[in-house]
Amino acid sequence: MDDSATIRDLISMNLELEGYDVVTAEHAQACLDHLAEVAEGKQPPPRLMLLDVVMPGLDGVELTARLKATPATADIPILIVSASAQRRDFELARGAGADGYLTKPFAPDELLREVARLILPEEA
Repeated sequence: MDDSATIRDLISMNLELEGYDVVTAEHAQACLDHLAEVAEGKQPPPRLMLLDVVMPGLDGVELTARLKATPATADIPILIVSASAQRRDFELARGAGADGYLTKPFAPDELLREVARLILPEEA
């Protein structure tokens, strides 16, 4: 989830080229709506979520805290992808429960390495 369509498209393209199925959202409510469909069994649960910090409405750190506090989504790994590289931002993200933090701009191989490190294995 990123508020920039360009960034969302670039991340999606890189992940899809590696064989990942990607669902995108431009803001927190769209993400929460998708997760409601997951809870209803209409969609498979995500194996990883990528969230930007700066988002309209509910930001990525607040959304992370909410998702980690909800039993149905608490175990989904969350990678924060942000242009902010301040120590405070890292600490806020970690405090909210983020499992990783990637600073923009990043190289595609950095993104893929972090995704591979964090992604939940598919259930057999």
